[in-house]
Amino acid sequence: MKQLIITLALLYTVSASAQIESGSILLGTDLSYTNSKSKASTSSSPKNESSVVTFAPVLGFFLTKGFVLGVQLDYEKLTTNQSSSSTYSSETLDVTAHTTSVGPVLRYYSFFGDKFYLQNGITFSFISGEGNSTDTYTSSSPYYTSSTTTTTVKSKLTGTDGQYNLRAGFLIKESIGLQVALVQLHYQSYKNSSTASSSSSSSETTTDSFSFTTLMSEPQIGVEFYLRPKKDRKSTRLN
Repeated sequence: MKQLIITLALLYTVSASAQIESGSILLGTDLSYTNSKSKASTSSSPKNESSVVTFAPVLGFFLTKGFVLGVQLDYEKLTTNQSSSSTYSSETLDVTAHTTSVGPVLRYYSFFGDKFYLQNGITFSFISGEGNSTDTYTSSSPYYTSSTTTTTVKSKLTGTDGQYNLRAGFLIKESIGLQVALVQLHYQSYKNSSTASSSSSSSETTTDSFSFTTLMSEPQIGVEFYLRPKKDRKSTRLN
């Protein structure tokens, strides 16, 4: 049994070593899109719709076979619309937010055979972003004059972001890999400063959050290109 385990470990090491060469360059990106809607159960219940788009390009360098050090840029756009109404009033809330983060990334590739791999990644980033929300309230009671009140809030966000990602991938060609995120652990610490149009004063909040997402709850796909120095292309194979 012990000999079998050692043999499998050696085969695994040789296979993994044949996949990614030291000195290669990594170019890639992750994409994700989520959309959620909730319908009102009654005429006075709020209706909600929100969507999140994420784009995360990465540039890295293979220090050793399977181990990458690089830099990653994340861009995220959040859009939310909420509306509710009653007999004599209605209200809508529109929110748009953009965040950008950049920082170093470490990735390690573990291959199973010549095509399939698991990728463990750790990213630490600095976040900045801004958002706008518009709240419009309209009253139309027959007992007094109808009116509409609009409040706009502008906010700015700064902070740090830490992530651990586990991805599964497949080499469709020697230099191209496709992957999906299986698990993501996400920690954020940020400060949010906001100013309302109805007031000259501003408020500031500090938030620490932790999230856990999976392939089923937040699908994320990625594509990667592995570029080798010209002198190595004839003597080695990526896979």
